[in-house]
Amino acid sequence: MTTMVHVRSSGLGEDLSQRGHYSSTACELSEVTDAIIRVARDAYSSDPRSAIALLIQKSVSPSTLHGHLSNERRLCRLSRDWLVEYFVPGHGQGIVESFSVRGIRKRKLSEATSLECAYRDRIVGVLREPAALATLSKQRTHFEWVWDRRRLWLVQGDTEKPQSGRRNPTVVRGFSTSANEVREERAIFRKVDLAYGSEFRKLRNVVEYHRAGLPTVEFWIVRDESIVANLVAGDTPEDVEREAALLSRTPIVMRTDIAGAAVEDTQMLPRSDSLLGGAAVLNAMRDAARRMLDRGIEAHRVGFIFHRYLPAMSAAFCYAAPDERKVRLEAVWGLADGLSYFSHDTFEVDCGELTLGDDVKALQRKFRLREKIRYKSQCLIEEADGRWAAQMLAAPWDWRRAIPYTKWIYDIAYLTKRFSTYQGRRVNMMWFVGVDRAVSPVRLLPWYHEEADVLRAVAKAPGAARVVGQHPVIRSRDDIELLAGQNVSSIRLEPDPMLVRDREFAIAVAQFSRERRVRIELAGGLLSHTFYMLKQGGALVECVDPFESAEETESFGKLVRDRVPERIVEKGESVTEETLHGEELIHALKAKLIEEALEAADALGRSALIEEIADIQEVMRTLCNRLGIEAREIDEVRERKRVERGGFEYGRVLVETRNPPLARSDDEPMLFPFEARSNRGRILLQQAAEGRGEHQASRIQVSVPIVPGVGSDGTHRTALIATTGLLGVSVERIGKNMIVEIEELRQTEQLALF
Repeated sequence: MTTMVHVRSSGLGEDLSQRGHYSSTACELSEVTDAIIRVARDAYSSDPRSAIALLIQKSVSPSTLHGHLSNERRLCRLSRDWLVEYFVPGHGQGIVESFSVRGIRKRKLSEATSLECAYRDRIVGVLREPAALATLSKQRTHFEWVWDRRRLWLVQGDTEKPQSGRRNPTVVRGFSTSANEVREERAIFRKVDLAYGSEFRKLRNVVEYHRAGLPTVEFWIVRDESIVANLVAGDTPEDVEREAALLSRTPIVMRTDIAGAAVEDTQMLPRSDSLLGGAAVLNAMRDAARRMLDRGIEAHRVGFIFHRYLPAMSAAFCYAAPDERKVRLEAVWGLADGLSYFSHDTFEVDCGELTLGDDVKALQRKFRLREKIRYKSQCLIEEADGRWAAQMLAAPWDWRRAIPYTKWIYDIAYLTKRFSTYQGRRVNMMWFVGVDRAVSPVRLLPWYHEEADVLRAVAKAPGAARVVGQHPVIRSRDDIELLAGQNVSSIRLEPDPMLVRDREFAIAVAQFSRERRVRIELAGGLLSHTFYMLKQGGALVECVDPFESAEETESFGKLVRDRVPERIVEKGESVTEETLHGEELIHALKAKLIEEALEAADALGRSALIEEIADIQEVMRTLCNRLGIEAREIDEVRERKRVERGGFEYGRVLVETRNPPLARSDDEPMLFPFEARSNRGRILLQQAAEGRGEHQASRIQVSVPIVPGVGSDGTHRTALIATTGLLGVSVERIGKNMIVEIEELRQTEQLALF
């Protein structure tokens, strides 16, 4: 018998960040010397200075399952929490389960374990042992494992080292504007008078905030066709240069807008990072002017809008509507552009009333908050030189709320809701959160808004909570071109920082998705400009980690646990319910028992199975209480049946029985013209031939097994053969429903069992 082994190289000090850097190979034991030489040469060629160790492992074929076990920080906030991901043959995505290791110092951990595991549903329980050992050593570790139906094998383990040099987003660069600011009238960089309207949408926003009594800051605008022409030609009038230098003694930011443009045309227009000094201002204006003219925008419609740089710890988009109680917020550390693609936090505030009055404290005492706090690896933040760049977040901020105070969340929700009522329309409003006091007297500052569409649910990316990535990533235009020649069904969108506000890049991604029917997995917010642009471009967008919000009407008509209706009401939804009594309740409990048993049959993984067994026991307990059945009675019957017929410990399957038939003549007529024969979950249907004339209508009765057959590999589909060539019928159980498909066939066909 041939013995197969794996020869692996492992770098000394190798950690999770170097995962996959070193090579490995499988070979027969007799060829191990040549394999060692090949692996050593590969390791040396990739990094001659690295010290490595060579490992020889018995090769284990994962005949059924393989997977991962990890408590990496990106997956788990606490090191005692773990995720298990495994891949079942025939199941498209990895199945993820979670567990927590607690009290490990109070119990003795074995020094060695064989990780014996005979059942798939025991895998998660067995993996607790290596997880406990890693937790006790205070390590964050990623294991790979395989299962051969007898035991689990850990084939690789990589530790995660703490990262240094990461940013604390709550520390923002503060400065005082009073010392350097020159107060004088400017003829070119004109101060915006908020008492009047504006042709520019971004300034109209601020005017509306001023009229509604919301806080605002100062703005300056440059709108001059001749200045745009001079900038594009490379000329700079002296008065423009002088005023730009005076205005930018403290950092300012330039944004651009188009006079009289529609909302979709003003999204992702050129803007600058922080600008300090006249030369930086003129360079930003020149670059923006060229880009806008290249898009075909007339010079007389171009506006340059300036404001002081606003140091803030985070940013948020908030959706509110006059006719909806709930308000939704999406927040990210750093600058708001990070919401386009970076992981973020989501909050839902139920205001309790459709119309909010002036008594803020009394109203907010009735507010109810739901939140989803995600791991946020990076944010868009200002560098020391004023550039805005993606920075890795330091712990613990990567797992902390991007809006640290509940009061701030409630204030943003309240003010946005009031503003949507004032406007009489749905709005999506951007906010600066935690603004530095040296720049603004208020910590929360509304910045921009636009009319919003009805907030609808977005499809969840399959297997979103993954330990390992499974789809290609698009970071640049080169990636789009590279993937154009490949057969891909999904991509992950994580652009380079320079492309975060690139309108053409977003349009190119949307076109790629639309033309090739490729799903885009988006970690960014659903209220961001990028999401709207992708959807407008016809892209198939799915959310990596959606915040489930139930605004739609759902019909159930089933028995639920006693506290389910009130828990739904607590979340802000309305409920229509009935209370059953007597025979109706008994019938509903029996039906519930079938429902829960089917869910147990479909459960994937140990934790899911435990949940369903608990539900079954709860239904049984209630049914027994209602009918006065005591546990003693059930135990007596169970024990009697076990003695007479045995239990289910041996796993014996009754395949077939035969009873010798009485003699029957060949010409004896059949009782029914149809005969059904069972074949391991498949039913074959035949119709007796009755002449060759026109087909006559007949009624066919088919018995379809609801209980999954043994050896059916988990499939719940039954196929039928129509020998007359008239019908093809397939029946499939999907969850708690039986789906019947009837197809008219032109010739004798058989529907395959799948």
